[in-house]
Amino acid sequence: MRIPGLLAVILAAAVTAALQSAAAQGEARSVDIVDFGFRPAELAIPAGATVEWVNTGNAPHTATSDTGVWDSGVLASRAFGGGRFRFTFTEPGTYPYHCAVHPSMGGTIVVEGPAATPTPTATAVPSPSPTPSPTATPLPGPPAVARIYLPAVFRAAQR
Repeated sequence: MRIPGLLAVILAAAVTAALQSAAAQGEARSVDIVDFGFRPAELAIPAGATVEWVNTGNAPHTATSDTGVWDSGVLASRAFGGGRFRFTFTEPGTYPYHCAVHPSMGGTIVVEGPAATPTPTATAVPSPSPTPSPTATPLPGPPAVARIYLPAVFRAAQR
């Protein structure tokens, strides 16, 4: 009979689709901060997905929710290793955001589908910090004066 074979194919396709959907919800979606814009400026994701903002520009930036849901803090520029920030969206809705350093920069995350069960989490991804350059520290007080004492033989020769 062909029905059991067809049923097996349909069941296999449904399981594959469910696994791909679950995997998509667990992977981070990326938004690049390039110069003075977010790319993409609008990102649609399923509920439960994580978005990672990556600063690849030459200036420091933030990814700050317009409604106070998250704030990345200042993300280092590319010259200092590029800052990263992740946030997991569990509730469907539209989430506008901006750069607190450059308020003209803005973007939107659109979360689709039923609400996910985990609570929202924000994770700062540390960027390498620049190595400080050594600095000279002046010593307190007047400069030291060196005195040289010569044996009597040399003093007599100088006269």
